[in-house]
Amino acid sequence: MADYKVVVRQSAINELSGIDTKALRAVIRLIGSLSKSATADAVKFSARNFYHARKGIYRISYFVDDASRKVDVFKVGQREDIFEQ
Repeated sequence: MADYKVVVRQSAINELSGIDTKALRAVIRLIGSLSKSATADAVKFSARNFYHARKGIYRISYFVDDASRKVDVFKVGQREDIFEQ
């Protein structure tokens, strides 16, 4: 099975700048692992392929498009920042 292409939006890149170095490495490894298994260890939040993955206190929000084999990471942050209304 082919790998997924992982695209990280600028908004997520900007949010990564506020994470301490040790946690940043772990979050980046998790984002990189999405290319192999986009939905493993993730929670699906809607029928439209919207997922959250967790690494420590951080959450990574992304969409998965199985047809084009693409993962679109759009938000990275702590739980209270991800789920705020």
